[in-house]
Order: sequence, then structure tokens, then C-alpha cells
Amino acid sequence: MFSFLNDLSINAEGVVILENLGIIKQLLGVNRELKYYEITKIRVPKDFEKKPIAGSRSLVDHLRASKGDDKILLLDFIANRLENRPSAVEDIIRKEEKDKGMEIAIGKNYSILLLEAYLTKSPCLSFTIHKDHCVDFINCEYVTLTKDLGLTSKSVRLENIYSDESFTIHRSYLSELKKRIIFSKTKWIPYEKPIWNSDTRRTLDLHRFPQSTSGNREKKEELMEIGTIVAEINGWKFDEIITKKNKNSGQFRQIFKSMNRGKSSYLSIDFENAHGRFELHDFRGYHLGEIAFEDGRSTGPQDPTGNHNIIVK
Repeated sequence: MFSFLNDLSINAEGVVILENLGIIKQLLGVNRELKYYEITKIRVPKDFEKKPIAGSRSLVDHLRASKGDDKILLLDFIANRLENRPSAVEDIIRKEEKDKGMEIAIGKNYSILLLEAYLTKSPCLSFTIHKDHCVDFINCEYVTLTKDLGLTSKSVRLENIYSDESFTIHRSYLSELKKRIIFSKTKWIPYEKPIWNSDTRRTLDLHRFPQSTSGNREKKEELMEIGTIVAEINGWKFDEIITKKNKNSGQFRQIFKSMNRGKSSYLSIDFENAHGRFELHDFRGYHLGEIAFEDGRSTGPQDPTGNHNIIVK
């Protein structure tokens, strides 16, 4: 899977920055973080590493002067750039293009890389040189040539990653991309592998979970936040309707539905255990057992009495 550099953000019109290393490091750091989502390559313009950024120094200029972590970051980015269109992207574009020309435009500016990102449903990365590119979604016009040689266009938007906060905004989108990659050759069966994302343990560590056991956070609040994050990065989506149906019992509920083809499964946060547990349910709402946040291992058996079942219809 690839990401695509928003080439229109490299040198925003009318903006010149004398010291651009901070801006470059921010984008390179974001690009490195995408590897946790199995997005390992970034598509860039030809000779991108030699191009001035924000009217200032290029990646190669900084590489010559850099040491330590900065140099490693620059080398890593350069090593994983793609200047030529990958064959997988070429196939998609050839299939879409057929007899019609295609362009992606932002105002009067056109971008081949943003076109490729749109057609492959991939994320874009933008430099934060101008506020117009510090947005969660890039609004564009998808322009095509009609059979009578006229032009037609429709408004589209692209997922834009430009800062650390972007990973919170686009968490569900990026996790769905990762799920497609991980399960590209096999089917995801939620009740068999409810927690499949290898980044789950790191995510819990980044949030220093659990903090409520040492009195640093309120238990219910922490479980709600962290349980939601864990569910989302593993392909589950909060189901407001099912959650409301199961609040009549007087218990506090937060229920997630698996985002998969076929029969859905359900996860319900266990608000009793501060160490992070889900109750796992099948498509009928029948209880299948208790599992751990970090790896989905079984931490409790199926309840045959029906006391842990949920209402799904």
C-alpha cells in the first residue's frame, strides 16, 4: 500500500520559509508513523529529494548537513520514496481511464499524484507550509473528458495526513486500510480473531494504560476512551442503536459492531475490569466469552445462562 505526497503543498504560492527543517521533519515523521498501518512507500514527484521546499533547502541539502536521528529520518524517507508510478497503480488508472482523460484539480492547480491517490483510495501527505494544506480532507474536483470532448467534473475529497493529530481523525480509515492489507488473501472472521492489529499493544503503551489502577484516571472514563480506540483500530465501529437497546437493563454499555462482509459480531466493553476486557458476542448477540484489550486472548468463558447476551434485534 502507498501514500501519495500532495505535490501542491511543496511550494505553496507566495510562501517562502528560510528554515524549513521543522516542516520537513513533521511530514517525514508522519510518513514513518504510517508504517504501523502497513503503508510503507510514498509516491513523490521525479527528483523530489532535490527540489527546494517552501522556497528553501531540499532534502538532499539537509541530508548533507544532518547527523544522528535527523539523518536517519531523511535517509529512511528517501529510501522508501517512489518516483515512478507502481504497476499496481498503473493498472488501476488504465482500467479507470479507458477512453477518457482524467485530472484532479484544486482551484486552477492540477495534480497527477492526487489523482492517483483518489483512484487508489489512498491517503495523501501534505507539508504544513500553507494553512490550505493543514486540513483533514482535501476538497478537489475530479475532471473527466466526455465522449463529445466536453468536460465534466464532480467534487471529491481525499484523506489528508499532515500531523500527529491526523492519526486520531483518520484512525478508522487507516485501520480499515490495514485490515484490507492484512486480510487481502484470507477472510477476516471477527469472532475468531477479534483483536488482530499488531499495533494494539503499542497503542495501549502510548496511552499508559491502565492508569485507573494507580488512581491517575477515573476507571469508566479510561475504559470508554481506550476501549473505543482498541475496537476501532481492529475494525470495529461503535453501534449507537445496539448500545441504546441494551441500556434498558440498567447497565452502562458501549457496543461495537464488526465492519466485515457477512454476519457481524459484537464487542461490548467490560466496565468492571480496569485492565481492559471486552465481552465478545456473535451475530445473534449470544455471549462467546471475555477477551483482553491487548491481544484478544480469552480471559473468561462463554456464559451459557444468557446473562451476558445482548439484544441485537
